[in-house]
Amino acid sequence: MSCDVSTQYRERLDTVAAFLGEECVLLPTVWTPRPMLHAAYLRWAFAHKRTPVNVGAFYERIGTHPGIYPQKSGVDGFGGVALRAEAPDQRPGSARR
Repeated sequence: MSCDVSTQYRERLDTVAAFLGEECVLLPTVWTPRPMLHAAYLRWAFAHKRTPVNVGAFYERIGTHPGIYPQKSGVDGFGGVALRAEAPDQRPGSARR
């Protein structure tokens, strides 16, 4: 098995990493509540016919991803990650309305 095939296989099995890559943006200035992030992950997994990891494993995997850190802002959440649909537009000169 070549390295490319091995990497693709691991990525296929790692639903959390795939979810982060497809549905999230990683920025140091953003924050997302844990329940909102997990609910979006479950919707993504079922929509893509993928088997989600359990909630504890999901939070553990999110918390160990580079650039993402546990942060509380009234409720438990993660700093450094936002759902793509909720993230501020990062293009120069753009503003969300």
